[in-house]
Amino acid sequence: MTKTAVLSRFVDEGSREEFLARFGEAMSAWPQDRVESDVDTRFGSTRVYSHGDGDGTPVVLLHGGNTTPATWHANVAALAEGRVVHAVDVLGEPGTSTPTAPMIKSSDTAEWLTAVLDGLGVQRAHLVGAAYGGWIAANQALHTPDRLASMTLIEPARVLAELRPIFAVRTVWNRVLGAESLWREYLEWSSRTAPAVRELQVLGSMRFRKRLMPPRKLGKKQLAGLTVPTLVLLGATSPVQRVQRAAGRASLIPNAEVTVIPGAGHALAAEQPEAVNTRITDFLARH
Repeated sequence: MTKTAVLSRFVDEGSREEFLARFGEAMSAWPQDRVESDVDTRFGSTRVYSHGDGDGTPVVLLHGGNTTPATWHANVAALAEGRVVHAVDVLGEPGTSTPTAPMIKSSDTAEWLTAVLDGLGVQRAHLVGAAYGGWIAANQALHTPDRLASMTLIEPARVLAELRPIFAVRTVWNRVLGAESLWREYLEWSSRTAPAVRELQVLGSMRFRKRLMPPRKLGKKQLAGLTVPTLVLLGATSPVQRVQRAAGRASLIPNAEVTVIPGAGHALAAEQPEAVNTRITDFLARH
């Protein structure tokens, strides 16, 4: 198998151009004084969108699977009070980052994110990861805990509990059929993001071939090994995982605070941004 066969990519140049045009439109909801930068790593070039200033420990945002930094539009300003917020366009997801080598092991993912932090000049960070980004954050905490001041896991994918069978089945079914109407219906059911963000998800689902290692459920010893201060936010009506199961296993993490937000689903940061922003900023103020 050649290297290009295992890299994430758009199906063609037209799809990439259309996606990036819509991504630019979705990012118009972000603060307009944001700064864009590219960080070179062994695995490719990673685009980072930054906002804010101040002496506080920086916040690094890691979006979920098949989403982009646009998904943080309702959170970035609140989290940037007194500090810089860096939203990473996760390498291997549809977006503006460009992979050149595959990340096939959890250590590869940690090496990539460490290189991004180094490129940004961030020695210690508050990691905030949603869904797949939650797995990236937890994985980083296992590999380089000294680089983390804290981490916030928002509906982390498989870190705490297995995916609900209905979610897994619908995901596979949609990939097999590939119909736009089915993807839109599925995403309205599973994530309830803003319309512009959801349309990006639909386009990415149909026009992007993702080659990333899947998130992995952490064992009891791994959860006990997460020594950094941790905030876990779960949606009470999440279609992705059994919430009480996830909350129970989160108690295995030392220094963990677990909150189940009533009426919220999987896309917590988009569905209830005020509640999420308040909980995260309060948590950061204590760490």
